[in-house]
Amino acid sequence: VGGGGYPRWRADGRELYYVDGLGNLVAIVQRSVRRLLAYSAIAHAGYVLLAVMAADQQGIIALVYYTITYGLTVIGAFGVVSVVEDTAGRDDIAAFAGLSRRAPFLSLCMLVFLLSLAGIPPLAGFFGKFYLFSAGLGSGAPNLRLLWLVVLAVGMSAVSLYYYLQVLKQIYVVDMPAKGDKLPIPVLHQCIVGLLASVVIVFGIAPNLLIGPLKAATAGPDHQHVTNSSSQMRAVSADFLHSPGRVAVQ
Repeated sequence: VGGGGYPRWRADGRELYYVDGLGNLVAIVQRSVRRLLAYSAIAHAGYVLLAVMAADQQGIIALVYYTITYGLTVIGAFGVVSVVEDTAGRDDIAAFAGLSRRAPFLSLCMLVFLLSLAGIPPLAGFFGKFYLFSAGLGSGAPNLRLLWLVVLAVGMSAVSLYYYLQVLKQIYVVDMPAKGDKLPIPVLHQCIVGLLASVVIVFGIAPNLLIGPLKAATAGPDHQHVTNSSSQMRAVSADFLHSPGRVAVQ
């Protein structure tokens, strides 16, 4: 156990490589949209590790912003999947064929959710990834080795765009089944999904609505405590990057 009673982990950053790469590469081969979203969540956890390894105030703000916006986005996406699964009896990609003709509003919301998860501007997911990558690049000279991790994360974001577009292709390009009728979607369900999609758009167009309060919170009376914690995190992060191949608790 290190100073101040905190466990000190040693690694070289390959954890992000494994988590991010595994999540995206396994998601590509999924035919179930529910499983696709679940495996992509592993990749998103890898992006969050960038903020943890940056270990400074900017990293903390980026982490909280990304966690909130990602949570809202993925809840909305799973909400759309649940409707399709309830009506079609399955959640494979083919079940989404022609959804834009059967449920136009729900399809538009799914478009927002998937493009946000892929990091397309001006949605919340784009700014979430931008802040995470900026935190990794701006964490100072001791953590310049985070650069290759940021490059990896950007590359894996491009990979994720591929499998998200496969779902959108089914929704907007592929013809709906011969017996496809409009889906009976409860009004309350549509309102909830629509609200989540609206929040994702708003936080993308005006990210300061969330970033501003987060900055104020870290600059308040507990600012010194946050600064001290960030210093401790930075020390641990230095161990991450300068102790290759080992994970240990002292």
